[in-house]
Amino acid sequence: SAEKIGAYLKNLQVASGSIKGGPDVSWISTEHNIDAYFFYRELYRVTGQSSYRTTATQIKRSLLANHWTGSVTQGHFLQGVGDPTPALDANSWGAIFFAAIGRTPQAKQALKYVETTFKNTQKITGTLTRATGYSPDSAKKTVWLEGTAGVAAAYQRTGQVTQAGSVLRQFSFWTG
Repeated sequence: SAEKIGAYLKNLQVASGSIKGGPDVSWISTEHNIDAYFFYRELYRVTGQSSYRTTATQIKRSLLANHWTGSVTQGHFLQGVGDPTPALDANSWGAIFFAAIGRTPQAKQALKYVETTFKNTQKITGTLTRATGYSPDSAKKTVWLEGTAGVAAAYQRTGQVTQAGSVLRQFSFWTG
């Protein structure tokens, strides 16, 4: 089944190496390409078929060339190719991706961008309760549990275990 999925996704790969969002769309998501990179990397590890490693490498190169904007110390991942909308997952998963390929400075920069762009404290409507975590976008209208857990995972995967614990502890509801 995994190899059938791999063949299907391979048919969605564009010249840059990225995987587009579907057969009848042109958008190319950073988050989905990070997922695809790890999928093909693991498919290679399981099967030993070099074509899967090649596809993972093509996706990795495209992520670095087409999805990251700015420098190592001032950059961040775009939501997608040609889509500069700030997106939490692109950067939290992006930090995990950078850690996996040995680019620690860029992983830390992606997390710095997460902290400045998405960190949020929200008052729960009708209560005195507040939650601190991360919003899925820069509008900061909500605190997102899944996204906050993703940030904690990114800190853990980049070796910042204390910070990962802090993210999980701060995502507690408090009154006041």
